[in-house]
Amino acid sequence: MSGQGKPNSVLVKLSKFVIKFRYAFFTLFLILTTASIFGIRLVKVNNNTASYLPPESETRQALDIMAKEFESNGSTEVMIKETTVEKTNELIEQIYTIDHVSTIKFDETKNYIDGCSLLTINLDCNSESNEAKKAVNDIRTLLKDQKIALRGSLAKSVMFSQTMTSEMIIILAIAVVVILTVLTLTSKSFFEIPIFLVTFVVAAILNMGTNFLLGSISFITNSVAVILQLALAIDYAIIIAHRYAEESFDKNPKDAVISTLANSIPSILASSLTTISGLIALMFMQFRIGFDIGIVLTKGILCSFITVFFLMPGLLYCFSGL
Repeated sequence: MSGQGKPNSVLVKLSKFVIKFRYAFFTLFLILTTASIFGIRLVKVNNNTASYLPPESETRQALDIMAKEFESNGSTEVMIKETTVEKTNELIEQIYTIDHVSTIKFDETKNYIDGCSLLTINLDCNSESNEAKKAVNDIRTLLKDQKIALRGSLAKSVMFSQTMTSEMIIILAIAVVVILTVLTLTSKSFFEIPIFLVTFVVAAILNMGTNFLLGSISFITNSVAVILQLALAIDYAIIIAHRYAEESFDKNPKDAVISTLANSIPSILASSLTTISGLIALMFMQFRIGFDIGIVLTKGILCSFITVFFLMPGLLYCFSGL
């Protein structure tokens, strides 16, 4: 089953090097993963999709003119239910302590009806800025014990991005369950599954943690990158594991891992380059969010490729008995 041609001598030497210095690679990946976990906190998420429009587009030009000619500071309307005028005034004083809240309009003769107060909260920052989004979230946090409803484009934008993020977490959880079920049914050893998980989690963390090097990424990319990386790169680990199962029939664990890695590199490299080519094409979209998604996913493929070739073989060899 393993006699599928003699691997390139350079690839064999590289494979032997990976196995010989596996503990050095384990340490290196541990350091990089730890640094990437801290790097995730430094990633700036851009909630303004309009900023990705090409400068020559009519929509972008119109938005720029409006921002130049008219005040575009953010504002949102908040209705507080089951409250009193006195309680509303107390809450207004608390809302004023939130950063970037400039004025709050509340006329108790017009904006207080049947126990409901309507506040118009104006901010001193652009409605598309991250500061405006944070201010809305701070307002929602401050009023979490009250029954409230928000209205306005700024509030809709904040809730849309949060809804998308929360739904992608659910989708990712479903995808992981489905993939684990399939792997359980198709793997030749149950211990392959923990190795798959470690390999993918490390690759995902490396990709997420290095996003801060790009300056900022869109909230769309931030939401979907992990699940797309999983979909695009999980087959690399499957190829390695299945090839190792074949090679281990007539070889000792060390030789089996070396032969597996040397024989798998060309096919996985070709597959990854094909995927990267498609992602690079995506980066030429005029709507620059294509570039944003393309570069993050390209980096994700490279992280998965490096993790599969320099981390997974050592794990297979160390846990070959299991």
